[in-house]
Amino acid sequence: SQCSASDLQQASIVAAAPAVQAAPELAEVVQVVSQPWTLLVWGANQKDCIKAIQSVYGQAEQVIELEATSKSLAIEHSVVVLVKSWEPPLAELADVLQLLPQQGQRLILPVEWSKQALGEVRPVHFAEWRRFAATLPGWEVLQREGS
Repeated sequence: SQCSASDLQQASIVAAAPAVQAAPELAEVVQVVSQPWTLLVWGANQKDCIKAIQSVYGQAEQVIELEATSKSLAIEHSVVVLVKSWEPPLAELADVLQLLPQQGQRLILPVEWSKQALGEVRPVHFAEWRRFAATLPGWEVLQREGS
């Protein structure tokens, strides 16, 4: 079959139309942690930062440093994973989080830690962690009130 001029014109219009991308899904945001809870620390363990987190959300049952080599942990309540907001989420973190039990809340807490105080997380970083959490079934992002 032959292509007519109108067929070619229609094809070029379709090719020139910008592709519409669906907005990436974002995980839910919560501001309260159900008690009891365990704090899992991904990255450098800053004792002052951990104290500040517990002053906001209450005392954690336990504080555990997570590593890429962490095996499945026996935790039977809510889990808060402390991450540095400015560091991009990594596939190795996703692998570790998928091994965690599914009892209680499963929350990722991006924090901005500077000058020995909790700072405000930049919106671009917070959105990146929400996109990451949306790829993990059952995970939400914890946001400090006022940040």
